[in-house]
This record gives sequence, structure tokens and C-alpha cells, in this order.
Amino acid sequence: MKISKTIIIVLGFIAGLTVQLHAHCGACSADSHESKDNPSHQASPDAQVLLLVPHYFGVQEALAADNLEAAKSKAQVLNRAIEDSGHSAILKELKDAVASISVATNIMDARKAFLNLSNEMIAKTDGLELGNKDALFLAYCPMAFNNTGGHWLQKDKTVNNPYFGSQMLRCGSIKKAVGRVK
Repeated sequence: MKISKTIIIVLGFIAGLTVQLHAHCGACSADSHESKDNPSHQASPDAQVLLLVPHYFGVQEALAADNLEAAKSKAQVLNRAIEDSGHSAILKELKDAVASISVATNIMDARKAFLNLSNEMIAKTDGLELGNKDALFLAYCPMAFNNTGGHWLQKDKTVNNPYFGSQMLRCGSIKKAVGRVK
């Protein structure tokens, strides 16, 4: 039941983002997009960041589940989405963090790289217009990384700590909603 609820939430989020993406140019229609390489038909960097969020959640959930291989696989999918965005130069910091996760040889290295990815995603999503979708949530664990702490984004208010996984899955708290909801 929990998996189907998660799938429904993610699909709803993606559907809302798809509507936003198609609305980026009033003269455009689904049939008029000739090429993703045509600058007049690319979504803004903000819209592209929002389209990356579901992929980011995949990495976050894999790390919370202590699954290094899934985290690396989800990071590769996120990397392809960044490359396909047409804004990979603007999203370079995200791309660098994702690359570090993709080649991590152990879960701790992946988690350290995820901290960098999270910091970049938080900076890029804070204040963005989310349309009619639910807000993203900023979570924080004060004990992560030898008590220096670490933030990450979540799609709901149940803490799923990617920095400790099963050792302390619920360690942390939700600090605030991120992004503006219409």
C-alpha cells in the first residue's frame, strides 16, 4: 500500500510539472516542439530543476534504504536527466555531485556526495513556484557527518534519513516547506 501511495504522489508531481513545462511558452503546443536543441523550445532552468526532483527523490530513498547499487543507478538516471535538460552548464554543481554518487565505492561516500547534491537542490528549489502541487519538505539531521548535520529534501513529512539509513531512519526533523505553492 505504501509503494502504491508513493507512486501516486510521484506521478501526480510529474503530471503537474509536465503541465508547467508545456506552459513555458504560450505559443508552443505539444506538436510544435521541433527539437530539444531549439533554445526557443527549452524549459527554463527553474522548470528543469523541478523536473529533476523525482529523480533526486529516487536517490534519497535508495540511500535511506541502505541500497548503494540503487542509489548509484538512480544517480545515473538523474545525470541523464540533467544532460537532457539543455541546461547542464547551469546545473554543473548538481551534475558534479551526481557523478560522485554514481562512482561511489561505499555507502558512506555516496552519502557524502548526496549531501552536496542536497545542498545544491535545496538552493535551486527554494522559492520556486511549484504550481498546484504539494510543497517539498526540507529535512535536517543534526547527527549526520559526525554531528555537523545535514539537510535534504523529502516529498512528505515522514523523516527518511538518507545519511544514516536503517541505523537511524527517523533521526531528524522537517524544518520547513520549500518552494511556493499557488
